[in-house]
Formats: sequence, structure tokens, C-alpha cells
Amino acid sequence: MTIARHYIIKAREGEEAMVKKTLVQLADLVRPTAGCCGVELLHDLDNGHRFIFIEKWENAEAHKSAINPQATKMLSELIPSFDGRPEGAYCEYLKVI
Repeated sequence: MTIARHYIIKAREGEEAMVKKTLVQLADLVRPTAGCCGVELLHDLDNGHRFIFIEKWENAEAHKSAINPQATKMLSELIPSFDGRPEGAYCEYLKVI
């Protein structure tokens, strides 16, 4: 069963463009990780500080056991540009059309 891991990320004031650019690069790094079935990245049109990063995984264990040192390094360098800790959750797909 494919699951989604979503993150709601808020960029610090003045960091929006850099966060956007880096999240695009991060998505490209995450996608080829074993067990990853896709990545979606959204930017809130009404709130320029808000991004939604959605990873699709074969299952939660695939995400939890994923090893991608480049993505981990990039994310750790990006975290100081966030306004607080990202909200994250595992979600099941109820319907995809």
C-alpha cells in the first residue's frame, strides 16, 4: 500500500526564495531513494512562506529505513531557514483520481 509522508514547511521572512530553490533540489534527491514512489512540492499562493512537501512511499517502513546521505545533509543545512519545526504526518490514500 502506497503511503504519503507530508511536511508543511514555513520559511523565515526573507528566506522564501532560497527555501523554494532548495526544496526543489531536495525533491530531486529524494525521488530516486529506494522505496520512494514520487515527490510533490507545493507553494501556497496565499501565503508565500508556506510550502507543502509530499513524499510517496511504498510503505511507512520504506520511509523510516530510507538512506540518502545527500538529502539528509541538504535538509540539515536548510532547517535554519524554517520558521519553526515543519509539521509532518504519514497519510493513507483513500482515493486518487
